[in-house]
Amino acid sequence: MNQNKPQNEWDQAAQLVIDNVLDGIITINRQGIIESFNPAAERIFGYASEEVVGRNVSTLMPEPYKSEHDTYVDNYVNTGKAQIIGIGREVTGKRKDGSTFPMDLAVSEFFIGEDIHFVGIVKDITERKETEAALEKALRDNFEHTVKNLQNLIFKLKKDKHGKIVYKLMEGQNAQEIGLTTASLFNQTPVDIFPAYMAAPLESYHERAFEGENVNYEWSFAGKVFYISLSPIFEGSLVSEVVGSGIDITDRKKMEEALALTRDQALEASELKSQFLANMSHEIRTPMNGIIGMVDVLMDTPLTDEQQEYVHIIRDSSQALLTIINDILDYSKMEAGKMTIEQVPFLPTPLVESIAEILLPKARHKGISLLTYIDPSIPRSLLGDPGRLRQILLNLSDNAIKFTTEGSVLIRAILRKIDDEGKAVIHFAIIDTGIGLSDEEQSRLFQPFVQSDGSTTRKFGGTGLGLAISKRLVELMGGEIGVESEKENGSTFWFNIPFPIPSSLEENSERTIDTAMENLRILIVDDHDDEREILEKYVNSWGMFSTSFENGIEALAELQKAAINNTPYDLVIVHLENPGMNASTFYQIVKQTPYLSNVHFILISDLTENKKEAAYDAYLSKPVKQSQLFDCIANLVRPVEEEEEDTAEQEKDRPDRHTPSPKVVNQHHPILLAEDNPMNRKVAFFQLEKLGYAADVVTNGREAVEKAAEQDYALILMDIQMPEMDGVEAAKTIRRNTSSKKRIPIIAMTANAMKSDREKYLKAGMDDYLSKPVKLEKLRETLERWMPKDETRPAVKVDTNAFDEENAPISLPRLQDSYGDEEMVNELLTIFLTTTPGMMENLQQSIQAKSGEAAKETAHSLKGSAAVIYADTFTQLSKEIEQAAKAGHWEMALSAYERLSSHFEELKRFIQRLKN
Repeated sequence: MNQNKPQNEWDQAAQLVIDNVLDGIITINRQGIIESFNPAAERIFGYASEEVVGRNVSTLMPEPYKSEHDTYVDNYVNTGKAQIIGIGREVTGKRKDGSTFPMDLAVSEFFIGEDIHFVGIVKDITERKETEAALEKALRDNFEHTVKNLQNLIFKLKKDKHGKIVYKLMEGQNAQEIGLTTASLFNQTPVDIFPAYMAAPLESYHERAFEGENVNYEWSFAGKVFYISLSPIFEGSLVSEVVGSGIDITDRKKMEEALALTRDQALEASELKSQFLANMSHEIRTPMNGIIGMVDVLMDTPLTDEQQEYVHIIRDSSQALLTIINDILDYSKMEAGKMTIEQVPFLPTPLVESIAEILLPKARHKGISLLTYIDPSIPRSLLGDPGRLRQILLNLSDNAIKFTTEGSVLIRAILRKIDDEGKAVIHFAIIDTGIGLSDEEQSRLFQPFVQSDGSTTRKFGGTGLGLAISKRLVELMGGEIGVESEKENGSTFWFNIPFPIPSSLEENSERTIDTAMENLRILIVDDHDDEREILEKYVNSWGMFSTSFENGIEALAELQKAAINNTPYDLVIVHLENPGMNASTFYQIVKQTPYLSNVHFILISDLTENKKEAAYDAYLSKPVKQSQLFDCIANLVRPVEEEEEDTAEQEKDRPDRHTPSPKVVNQHHPILLAEDNPMNRKVAFFQLEKLGYAADVVTNGREAVEKAAEQDYALILMDIQMPEMDGVEAAKTIRRNTSSKKRIPIIAMTANAMKSDREKYLKAGMDDYLSKPVKLEKLRETLERWMPKDETRPAVKVDTNAFDEENAPISLPRLQDSYGDEEMVNELLTIFLTTTPGMMENLQQSIQAKSGEAAKETAHSLKGSAAVIYADTFTQLSKEIEQAAKAGHWEMALSAYERLSSHFEELKRFIQRLKN
């Protein structure tokens, strides 16, 4: 290009370009006056150049741009901050005919000398906007067509020019179902469409969405419920619109409401069931209290043998019924989630062994062997719920005895491991040789109300709840339970429970073994395999050396061999039932061997009477307790010092503090008995009378309050459910009325069996709690605890020097505890001495004549007479004769009669010494 071209030529070229460009070019001065207006600008705005040059550029602008223009120019000149300069933007222009149109505007500055000027480049974008609108419409139409066929609710929200949030779209089949469409609510706010109570929360949700939040809520309209989700759409950092979707959850909400209603009904039913159970417990236990209480009283009166038998049947049946009631209540508490597990220290060994003590009479009656084994490595003390553990063991062990007709039942506890939390996992097993279970029967176990034999002719009774309760209790204690069985080959019911170990060293200190006992040589001869193994494990755990045999012949050979080799045994434990060589024969042979005379012998027997068969050094009854075996061995090899013997004698000389006196000691301050049930009232009154206490009786809480205000009572026995005023309200009232006086002990008596009862009664101001049926001994203990000391029954002075209480043929404490009156005791003993000789003579003749019925009846009568005076050995021997006569075993009957006759002579001497 020629740089020397004249200036006017350059100007002409520039003007030519300006005149022919398609964009409008407009220049204005500092005051906004148009200085030039090119042809393209003339075409765009419809003005001729001469019509606008010299006029303010605002002529070309509609409001609000017209009013804002001068402000923009002044601001830029004064501050240098450009709000429009150098920025291309979309604005609206105004033509000569007053019509407006969209245009792109770009503004720049230039100077002529010191004066500032502006040039604006304008482009009419009407056609482009129309094209965009048409395209947008096409897209919108296609979108709307798509969303119309969707099931869900679809809508769009935008802000209008006034900043209000309005609906721009509402489609979907759900929208049509509730009568909301784009046509019906386009550009409307929630307030325009819905009631105020509905519109207000909707607007709140919409505002939150335009603030950039994803919002979810439930919305009910026209009988339907929708789950709404609002999603903000961003342009840059600002929300341009909000898209919403709604899912119809009407059916789900109805289901939730139905489930909630069902849940509420179930909770109400559960509460009603709990209340029903509480009431049923009371209603059932009230007559049960009368039955069991009166049986207790009746058993302490002189009865014929036949009457004694009847009373025992009533007592056993009542206890069985009470067990069933307790099972049902326990299961119901579990179902209601109200069963709780305690965490208290307890001793596992005596707990397991006590189960055998409870069930031993039942096992002996069936002629089966009952054994226990407690792993010596189990910690001495554990933390848990001993009551519930005892319940599980009793349930399973009682079942084992029930379903075993011959053989044995073994209750075993083994330390499985100490887990990572420091808990001792104990494996309990109840092993029997009973009828066993098929696979199908095992699959039905542990289910409530289900028994392995569900037929109407089933041999074994029960509710079918015991195993279900045991399973729940084991699981509540964090354990597991199971069974291993084979039809006709016995069963093993087992469960594992983790128990925390108390941190106290004293609680878990191991038994100290005397060094003199550690190397003891012990020979075990036992023809029962399981028992022999148990004895071996116990003895070996104490550091002793043991050898065992299953028959007496091999044991005798071992004893002789050891003596000859100068390694004699220190002690022999014997349990032999084989007729070829029983315990008595074995002992006689040993004692006839001079070089075995220094060996100590312990006899283990099913019945304590066997101690009369041979002069063994010590006797243990089955099942052998771990502690008893240890102490028995220790006492034989380490005799008690004389000082200890003197102490023992002093202990025996102490009077029995529980022996009652028939004299009334509280006639000046009697007991107040509040009981509305006539039978329970009579039972309680008889029991108090039996224990030597005077009592006033009222029949409801109101009368109890009045009597307590009138008279000074030593103690109040308060029934809970009574007419006019119940026991709880009566106790509260008495406490309020006597707040300034001395506190009268109030003892609740109720048949309610729920866990919260005791807390409720104590909160009402009561001091203690007696659960019906009230046992005589429990009532005695409670009265001795709460009665004023000067009004407690004095103990009867008993001359214990006249007899060895431990080996006495009659249990005097029980005899005196039952009858109290010395004259009555003397009368009973006199009757026994005068009537027994004739009956024994008849018994001998019946045995010799092998008259089964006569022998059985006479032995039964002798058994009943001995039971009245608590002559336990005489009672047991009579029972043996009765059973032998019934089975026709006359040699056994005659042998037992000889022992009975010898024991009767001992009894006569004892009674005569006592009477003198």
